[in-house]
Amino acid sequence: MVSDRHRRMKCLMSLSGVLMAATVQAGESTQVLTDPQTLRPLPVQIYHPLPPCSAARPCPVAMLSPGYGIDYRSYRFLAAILNARGYVVLAIDHAAEDSSAFDFNAPLRPQMQKKWESGLRHFRLVRSQFEKSQSGWDWDKLLLVGHSLGGDQSAEYARQAPVAGLITLDNRRAVLPRSVPLLSLRASDTEADPGVLPAKDEAPSACIVKLPDARHNDMSDAGPAELRQRLSAQIARWLDGACPL
Repeated sequence: MVSDRHRRMKCLMSLSGVLMAATVQAGESTQVLTDPQTLRPLPVQIYHPLPPCSAARPCPVAMLSPGYGIDYRSYRFLAAILNARGYVVLAIDHAAEDSSAFDFNAPLRPQMQKKWESGLRHFRLVRSQFEKSQSGWDWDKLLLVGHSLGGDQSAEYARQAPVAGLITLDNRRAVLPRSVPLLSLRASDTEADPGVLPAKDEAPSACIVKLPDARHNDMSDAGPAELRQRLSAQIARWLDGACPL
């Protein structure tokens, strides 16, 4: 049996190529949309790959959603890996509309449902706006990526709209779709609610990976470099067609 330490060392040994590839970025820009329903701004941070997207060479699109209480620009390590695979990455500031804190003395489900619904509206707005303006973006290859609450929002959208794939970093509440290509990287200090994760017979191709020594709140740029490297290596391998160990 391969030990957790051996698996971790194997991932780290492959990182030089991963991180070198992850430098293939053309930079980033910000665009602020307006939600027609609330008339509030919706900032989107755009991470551009190299070579640049064009109508002759369209890029697949990744929509990136942050965890609760984490800045939407705090996942540059994920954007780098996705840019290296040719994705244009759109990090969405879901909290711009509603940054209210959860009331843990009240039922959580209705509060979460409200944030999930606003996330669905934001995904639709971002897609509709950029589909009109960016001929070099391939929305048929849409990938959703989200951490915690952002993973729940992404899962909800993936259950309702066609997407090419879904990556979640320790989402815990929203049921993951059973018919979408899926990578879910799980923290070591939390557990998902019952029914969130698919059983093997429900989604044989789903890739669910429990990471040792990985704290839920560390899965962003603010987390340890070693954890960011492990997450990056796992995602890179999945994007290349393998379910990481």
